[in-house]
Amino acid sequence: MQECGVAAALAVATSTAEFETVLQLTRDFPNEFFAACGVHPNTDESLTTAELVTICTPPAVLAVGETGLDYYRHQDEEVKIATDIQQQRFAAHIEAARLLNKPLIIHTRDSLADTLAVLRECNGAEVGGVFHCYVSDVAGLRSILDLNFHVSFTGIASFKNATVVQQAAAFVPADRYMVETDSPYLAPVPFRGKTNTPGYVRYVAQALAKIRNCSEEQIAKETTKTFCNLFKVTF
Repeated sequence: MQECGVAAALAVATSTAEFETVLQLTRDFPNEFFAACGVHPNTDESLTTAELVTICTPPAVLAVGETGLDYYRHQDEEVKIATDIQQQRFAAHIEAARLLNKPLIIHTRDSLADTLAVLRECNGAEVGGVFHCYVSDVAGLRSILDLNFHVSFTGIASFKNATVVQQAAAFVPADRYMVETDSPYLAPVPFRGKTNTPGYVRYVAQALAKIRNCSEEQIAKETTKTFCNLFKVTF
């Protein structure tokens, strides 16, 4: 991260087994790593709202999640989590975020309509948050923005065939987007196919600069400001 000029990163736990590792990063590298805690929709694990509140209370935990819905693996019986169970878990995360007044980190795959419906039903707009690894179109982006949420772009934005993502990246307002890795996956060009690392968000920023016809410095300024405003942090 330091070599690439990346000042800080939000490390996201997707199961309780990862929570302590993520929190330890915040202790070892204060103001360089921050934490988010939640249970990924494809993880066979359930937490109550009260348990989520307890886990996400420490100041270093800036957000609740990642959480959301993932219907992509419904055809795989070994990892499939039923739709109603995913939605119940998602609702618990939203309620925890509302009680803590912390934003949500949203995962949605082949499930955008239902993800938005649950957020509306549970008043998720009260806390807002970010749809991570945004890969949908401008129409979906409009719906997300209307619910007081942001989007975050990964290395996919640098892929030649990612036209839909690039159109969304060109459209999104300057104060409603961020960059991320989805590490260890989705490394940007010129590292596509390799293990992704937090420092590589610089290359995502470079791709967005081309898409938005501005400088890399402008992308860095906008995404840093958005990160600080959404997660209520300074560094």
